[in-house]
Amino acid sequence: MSNRQEKERRRQARQQAEAQAAATMRRRSTMRFAAGVIVALAAAAALLIVGTNSKSSGPSSGPALTAVPPRPAAASASAAGARRPRSPAARGAFAGLRAQANQVIDENVAARLARLKGVPVVVNMWASWCPNCRAEFGYFQSLSKAYDGKVAFLGLDSNDSRGGAESFLKQFPIPYPSINDPGAVQARSVGAGLGWPTTIFYDAKGKRRFVRQGGYTSEGSLDADIRAYALS
Repeated sequence: MSNRQEKERRRQARQQAEAQAAATMRRRSTMRFAAGVIVALAAAAALLIVGTNSKSSGPSSGPALTAVPPRPAAASASAAGARRPRSPAARGAFAGLRAQANQVIDENVAARLARLKGVPVVVNMWASWCPNCRAEFGYFQSLSKAYDGKVAFLGLDSNDSRGGAESFLKQFPIPYPSINDPGAVQARSVGAGLGWPTTIFYDAKGKRRFVRQGGYTSEGSLDADIRAYALS
């Protein structure tokens, strides 16, 4: 065999070996790709099975849970939690207030508070000419009804004319009376009479717990003070 023939034989053998190596690499690459696809499909199938099982097992395991919305904070809810006094004297005191609802009366505030001892009391000093009294009056209308039979409300119409007070009450009726106090003398006797409006809170023992100077800007803030000072 000549030199030339030997070289050609070696060249062909080398090419054949290179082709075989390339084919082997392609087969391995294809196998790795196929293995990756199989793993991915298996994972997807497992997720699908879990999701299907969780959906199908829901009804058989009991009713679906539903989020319950929080109960809105309302005056009526607070009032519902307050205890209604049960003594005959307390019931009589509330009956007396209802009988004089929306009236301007001539009475001594100290004497009326003495008769109301045994129940929590809220005294609201107001006047028909007072814009802040007018702004908060609706809160007293609402909460006096909500706390009916549980907290006594009493108005104190101070430094006002009787005619002006009665006209005012026709526009803003309330289920309790207001004591006529033209010179604000009675207001000063209970810690009020310095600024209009003023609200005084008494507990069931007759102890004055808090004097709020100025008007309320929300029903919730008045309700909070009733619970904090009259009912605590």
